[in-house]
Amino acid sequence: MKKTNTLFTVIISMIAFANQSFSQCPVTTGLNATAVNQTTETMTWNNMSGATSYRLEVEDAQGNNVPFHFETNVSGTSYTLSGLTAGAHYKFKVRTQCGGNHPNWSPFFSFTAGGGTSNCGIPAALTITNITGSSATLSWGPTGATSYRVRVEDASGNNVDFNFTANTAAASYNITGLNSSSNYKFKVRSICNGNTGTWSVWKKFTTAALRVETMTTSDSENEVAVYPNPAKDEISLQLSEKMAAEKADLSIYDLIGKQVLKTSLQNTSAIQKVSVNGIKPGMYSVIISSSGNSITKRLNVVK
Repeated sequence: MKKTNTLFTVIISMIAFANQSFSQCPVTTGLNATAVNQTTETMTWNNMSGATSYRLEVEDAQGNNVPFHFETNVSGTSYTLSGLTAGAHYKFKVRTQCGGNHPNWSPFFSFTAGGGTSNCGIPAALTITNITGSSATLSWGPTGATSYRVRVEDASGNNVDFNFTANTAAASYNITGLNSSSNYKFKVRSICNGNTGTWSVWKKFTTAALRVETMTTSDSENEVAVYPNPAKDEISLQLSEKMAAEKADLSIYDLIGKQVLKTSLQNTSAIQKVSVNGIKPGMYSVIISSSGNSITKRLNVVK
């Protein structure tokens, strides 16, 4: 029994030693790549404590239409690889090896053959300025990227679905076509030599409320009521007796000035009904014209 206990203790000690050795083998850091010429790169990394060698793996990266894969063991902290395609995108990672034990791989480091790395940073310091009822200027701190990918979506509390993505070379973007008094959020990621980086955190903002303006004549009899508002499938127009007796036209415009509906009113009743079933959700301007005069009302269409 004593002999069995001793053997068990030895096994436990060996396992503990192995685990300790594994935990002391660090993940490789400090990856970098330097061009020797258009088709040759020298990849380097930090000297890691306890390392006996390193495992290097090189692959083709996003935007590279030339399949590539290379693996080798390296005794030092650098490796020069030739035979690459000039201007093509690659990535490499390294794993420390400590006497047979090894930790996880390092993160990939991306580069372009012939010069240029693509590991530019994650955009930060996101800001929103020049907010109106339909637009805003989105900005962020530059990362050295060749371009940026901007994504804008509807945020919590916004009952109108919105999803927009665009590329821009500048560290800002002016987004238009938004709804007034609505919640949005945006995020950005860097694009460096064809490779896309990690998205930034979301930044939320709310558009301004639209000011309702009435473009009427001094004749108060031409006043119009539009209901229900918000509307889903149909709106009713409450005309004055004078407008109902005259020829009147109705036009609906979106926030960027595009006409989405035009129709002539029946002029047989003070209450006119108009279908808005084919109009997308959003904020619109409703203009009723009669005898050279016009009235503008705001209308919110929901589905």
